[in-house]
Amino acid sequence: GWISNSQIDRARRFFCGIAAPRTKVLVTHHPFDFPETVAERHLLRHARHAIDALASCDADLYLAGHVHVPFAGSTARRYKTAHRTALIVQAGTAVSTRTRSEPNSFNLICVDRSLITVRHYVWDRAMAEFLVTGDRQFHHSDHGWQ
Repeated sequence: GWISNSQIDRARRFFCGIAAPRTKVLVTHHPFDFPETVAERHLLRHARHAIDALASCDADLYLAGHVHVPFAGSTARRYKTAHRTALIVQAGTAVSTRTRSEPNSFNLICVDRSLITVRHYVWDRAMAEFLVTGDRQFHHSDHGWQ
């Protein structure tokens, strides 16, 4: 999948028009980043251009799915921007029986202007419930999210 120049321009105009202290979130199907175990061909085409364009508008969070592998990290892991860093959160498969190599999972994202917590849940077949497997916390600074 890809994000077109017109979609990037439209998102940029929208994000730049939102005054602080709002959290700015972009949702796409194809991911901006993912773990090293996933093939590069699944990366959103024109992602670098989108990250650069939206960084100048203080984008905070990019959400995606497609590869069904949970992930949470900073844009700085893959992209070097002059502006600021944002967060990329990739969803797993929540309820499908086609879970590929990962168990069913989902992320709960708690947003506070200075702190974003991504809590990861994984299905435990024996207990027949989703269990918390970890939290990732990201703090906001003048340079974005770390």
